[in-house]
Amino acid sequence: MRIVRPLFRTVAAVVLGLAMVVPGATVVPRATPPAWAQEGDQTDWMQFVEVLKKIWEAGSDGRLDPAEIADFVMLIEQALTGVKTDVLAALDSKVSAQIRGKIDSAINAVYNLDAPPWLRGPAIDTIQNGAYEARAQLGAAWDDHNRDVFGKAMITLFTALDGAFTRIDADNAAQGRPSNMAGNNKRQFRQGLEDLMRTMQPRCTYNPLPEKNGYVTYDCTYNGRTVHAQANPLGGEWSIDGGPWQQLNRGQLEGLVFDTVMHDTAWPIAKKAHEELLRQGVQLP
Repeated sequence: MRIVRPLFRTVAAVVLGLAMVVPGATVVPRATPPAWAQEGDQTDWMQFVEVLKKIWEAGSDGRLDPAEIADFVMLIEQALTGVKTDVLAALDSKVSAQIRGKIDSAINAVYNLDAPPWLRGPAIDTIQNGAYEARAQLGAAWDDHNRDVFGKAMITLFTALDGAFTRIDADNAAQGRPSNMAGNNKRQFRQGLEDLMRTMQPRCTYNPLPEKNGYVTYDCTYNGRTVHAQANPLGGEWSIDGGPWQQLNRGQLEGLVFDTVMHDTAWPIAKKAHEELLRQGVQLP
């Protein structure tokens, strides 16, 4: 038995769009994850990726009219309303009151992005402090649960900052004082997303020796949830969590098990947000 790291889900593979396939293997369609893996609803979280798209489209010409500002501020607040309890109530007792307070204050400050300037400025400072705190915590020795919550908080807050700074840049441009606060924020956001995808990894074990039932196994665990795959060593067909038997090469297997065990975490949200920032041409800081 040996512990292995999934082949498909390194940050480099995401950035470059590479798929690692075993030489000579037949490429087959990706299998459908087991039924339980489709129970978690990521719709609310994926709204933040849509917000990133909308903000970029609205501000790409360097100008924002009041209607556009009102539109994307509303989108940010709507997205936050759908998920904020997932962040505010999710950090457990192992997280200090100081860190928890900084994240909570930042989440609640998002609702002041449409306030008058004298309130909006302090709100942006609070959101920025929370975003950088969440990003910094990704590198700390947290358990899977808290790392996931910090990842979701980071995505929430950096997306809110994108809207706030895009608005500031547009205001500055209108006054003949061009700035690039949104661009600088996006670069930091991209770095945070890559940090998240690198640090949020399941623990996987491949056992090439047949068990008593004659199957070889591949298991991945994250945040207390384990996905179990087994195969007949002679046929190359795999069953994942009791699902249908399918012909999968090793790379396809690892990718599917990874997607299944991580489906309701911050990882797939980060991947989509990262893809959007790459589409916008965002570089690393």
